[in-house]
Amino acid sequence: MRSVGVTLTDRLRVLNVAPSRFGAATVASVLSNEGGYDVVASCYTAATASSLVATLRPDVIVANSFLGSGSAWDIVRGEVPLVLLVMAPPNSDRVARLGVAGYNTWESTAADLVDAVRAVHDGFHWYPDGLAASDHDDLGDELTPREFEVLQCLARAMTVSAIAADLHISVHTVRNHVKSLRQKFRANSQLELVVRAAERGLITSFFRAPRLVGK
Repeated sequence: MRSVGVTLTDRLRVLNVAPSRFGAATVASVLSNEGGYDVVASCYTAATASSLVATLRPDVIVANSFLGSGSAWDIVRGEVPLVLLVMAPPNSDRVARLGVAGYNTWESTAADLVDAVRAVHDGFHWYPDGLAASDHDDLGDELTPREFEVLQCLARAMTVSAIAADLHISVHTVRNHVKSLRQKFRANSQLELVVRAAERGLITSFFRAPRLVGK
């Protein structure tokens, strides 16, 4: 998908917001290799991104909706256009309310990302797969306290047995909670469940793998 009237003559300053260093490096590499783009900073939380918007004044923000703390929807950005990287097309009401200029799904190509950044800067909307007609923006209010606890455990990559032991409930009960959560989030897997919950800012912390130490 190519936007109309797009030129690559002016360099754009991009703020890059990702859930990990690997994710940030990937986006930075795509934009740097294309030319015409300067990634002025990379960060990993909505709060940090908001402060950098105020100090760096980027032309465009590229943000993965799946962040380690908060959600890309929480970034305070003023008039700076935002390109979201999402698992699936976002809700139309939410996009209109928060003024998101464009998005790419995780299945998009590097060329799609490059085009999206330039297009939203030039005043275009970039919705390659349309917008979802409905969503559960207030889904957090529908979760029971126990479901919320199970959700946090899943985000920390705990097994069903470990969750049962940690919460002092049976394995069967944990499985029922997971099933209920997947239905509420319309998730086909536990990974998709965690991602969808994180996109709505409902995850408080994530599993962190130990740092690998070289020789």
